[in-house]
Amino acid sequence: MNESRVRTDRPRENVLRIRVEGELDAAAGASLLRQVDAHLAVAGAGWVPVRHVLVDLGTGVTARGARALHHLRHVARNRGLDVRLIGAARVAPRMVPGARAVLHGMRNHPDLASALADLEPPAVVAA
Repeated sequence: MNESRVRTDRPRENVLRIRVEGELDAAAGASLLRQVDAHLAVAGAGWVPVRHVLVDLGTGVTARGARALHHLRHVARNRGLDVRLIGAARVAPRMVPGARAVLHGMRNHPDLASALADLEPPAVVAA
């Protein structure tokens, strides 16, 4: 039974965070892609803009989970989105080399605070 859960939140305007609780395997990867697709559909309608997607990795990433990240990277590139990983350095040593290469091909941060600090500042709206 898959114990992984995928949840989303918005830590800042224009930023979607996807949190994987447990291992990013095939099932969690499919859930991650469905949730991103749903959020991008809402963003495409102009309701809640998304410019950055942060994937907060859980306890590990399987080869099939890495495929989901690879697919997400291509979807994001086609839509002009910035995708970054949180916690990749923590899980990479336990991965097979091919899956590890997917993580190394993406921007990585140790935690949410450093990822947000590295993003462009949110736009200030004059009153």
